[in-house]
Amino acid sequence: MSATTISKPGFPPVRWTGHSHVCRAAAGIRARHTLEEHRDALREFGLNYFGFGHPWEPWDLDLIREWESDPAKIRAYREEQIWKTQDADQWLHAERFDQWRRELSTGDFIFDVDQETPKIRFGHLWWLGWQPEAAPWHDYDATFSPWETSRDRPRPPFICRMIPEVIRIQVALGALPVYAHPTSWWYQDGKHITNIASSLVPDILTGQAGGCLVVMGYEADQPHYQELWFGLLNKGYFLTGVSETDASLDADERFDRAVFQNITPAGEFSTRGIQEALKRGRNVMTTGPGLAVKCGHAGPGDRVDSKGGRISIHTCRLERSHAYKLSVIHNGTAIREQTISGVLEWEDAFEHDGAGWVVVKLVNTSARYSGAIANPIFFHADPVRVTGHPLPEREIRYWELPGAMDRLYYLAEGLWQKDFPGRNPGELPWEAFRWDDWLQFLTPAM
Repeated sequence: MSATTISKPGFPPVRWTGHSHVCRAAAGIRARHTLEEHRDALREFGLNYFGFGHPWEPWDLDLIREWESDPAKIRAYREEQIWKTQDADQWLHAERFDQWRRELSTGDFIFDVDQETPKIRFGHLWWLGWQPEAAPWHDYDATFSPWETSRDRPRPPFICRMIPEVIRIQVALGALPVYAHPTSWWYQDGKHITNIASSLVPDILTGQAGGCLVVMGYEADQPHYQELWFGLLNKGYFLTGVSETDASLDADERFDRAVFQNITPAGEFSTRGIQEALKRGRNVMTTGPGLAVKCGHAGPGDRVDSKGGRISIHTCRLERSHAYKLSVIHNGTAIREQTISGVLEWEDAFEHDGAGWVVVKLVNTSARYSGAIANPIFFHADPVRVTGHPLPEREIRYWELPGAMDRLYYLAEGLWQKDFPGRNPGELPWEAFRWDDWLQFLTPAM
């Protein structure tokens, strides 16, 4: 089980995206394209890396449809009887995924296997370099989603592994986790449906997160993802920000909004090279516009020893007929805002004074799904770098503490709405993550 490596020192920054589903059409619809065709189409978008996610092929989709339509099969599915029946064909063996990585990668494109798992009531992850240590559906919280829309019976018991348990296993196998769509929720039949990263704060506080955080996806400017990211930064914790596309590759309009991309200056052209750059915070997220931010030799993810310096900003690949809003954000507050229009390229520099962190983002105010945002530069500040941080020697099973599950369900079941009423789907204030409450609760256990 090895990550794809194409040794090319000095390769330009890798343009990549993740969190996808290859084969997710309605029941009875066959896959429209082969994996090779998907790869070639993604190369035309200028991508060098793509994480191809479950379901991968029609038989795989059929298994999921069969499972979802017959609740009586859920137990067998969870206990991996279906996984075991595939042994003869090796469809779900590690060798199968390594074969894809070898045969579908090219000199300028890395085919890697992504997987959105766990998909549980307390949050979703996806991965750079996922390895099949269990069935792909092992940690799909199958009984919770149907209950969310009815709530006409007691809440189904939680039987999946918790997110830190899976992180510990996958990190040991060389994968890097990403917390997906962290503030995402919506209404269905008048009921609160969660995709919220409810376990994120206790995972961080117990040193068991270890991954990146999605701060761009679905929209080019995600103020609620950013509010969470900024809140964590102001508490002294830095998770490298990444974008996600969450594409269904067999959909009629698979990229109906945008291809949400990451521009990562990897030291080598490999999954591991991308991971190592992300651990240093070296990433810019974009749907097309170019954005570069520097302070001397320091760029996104880097530390400047002084409390200030001259920040230079360069943007390119702009539409001349569009207007763009450039924002410079210091410790969560916009300190400079400027409109850019009528140009294809723009640059400026200014003197900054103030310890902490600075994030620069560019939003196309003429086109909804167009923008870019860079990871922070730190000025005389040393945050805890969560992404790639070594996990504690022992697993801290905080969810087993009395009162922990109630705190997790506060977000997962929408109980937070009593304290923060009137919010629209996707809107979730930083305060609802209850950092201080979790810190006080967990301190005795650490």
